[in-house]
Amino acid sequence: MRANTPLVSIIIPAFNRANLIGHSIESIINQTYLNWELIVVDDRSTDETEKVVLNYCIKDNRIKYLKRPTSLPKGANTCRNLGFDKAKGELIKWVDSDDLLDKIILQEQINVFNNHPEIDLVVCNGVYFTEEGILHNEYWSKYVITENLFYDYIRNTVRWHVCGCLWKKNFFKTAPYKLGLMNAQEWLMHATAILRQPIVKGTDTTLFYVRRSPTGRISTNRNKQYFLNAAKARSLLLLENVKSSDRSIKASLEITKQILVNAFHAVKNF
Repeated sequence: MRANTPLVSIIIPAFNRANLIGHSIESIINQTYLNWELIVVDDRSTDETEKVVLNYCIKDNRIKYLKRPTSLPKGANTCRNLGFDKAKGELIKWVDSDDLLDKIILQEQINVFNNHPEIDLVVCNGVYFTEEGILHNEYWSKYVITENLFYDYIRNTVRWHVCGCLWKKNFFKTAPYKLGLMNAQEWLMHATAILRQPIVKGTDTTLFYVRRSPTGRISTNRNKQYFLNAAKARSLLLLENVKSSDRSIKASLEITKQILVNAFHAVKNF
């Protein structure tokens, strides 16, 4: 990796976020670290998302707007992978279109990479926020790194948010996100990556902000489809764990249990 100031590619998938995405983009423009590009991939929004983003593109040439081609399947995962394919940076960060980055997150994570060039990933924690302000004591995760990382991750003892991760792009040998999942896609991507045993460093600082609506996360709707996707993601991870040279029977049993629990809730919600 080029020392000191590598290019960071930030990717935001978006669909009908005209009322929110400007806040996310502003949090990137306000970064103290300046060598970044932002790629917004629009999942063919029907609101004013395109207009909002193009206005930012005019003001800042580091910001690019892409629209998902109709030849590609709809969904955030397609948009995330498309942004990854177009990214020019040595480092990659995905950001959700309703969340915010602290202004020092890129600089803090770049400092870790510069001090530890052998690593694949820097991960940090975040907190929730509402329209009333930041909830400083409501953390996204209790831990970001543990000794038994894979098992703790699948049990949600460790939770990684896409905003908190800064990856070396060359860690990924194929498109990172599995198409066809409408939720649990970030969970599956991170869990599959952890199976490959990346070299990870964590930071103690909370450096991103996850939006919480009065009824919970904006993008969360726990219906039949939600539980089916959760079960599918865990089935895919179980196959990856079984194929892994470092496979864990304990982890396989835990994943199997989660498949059954989510399948039960899917049937219950029919």
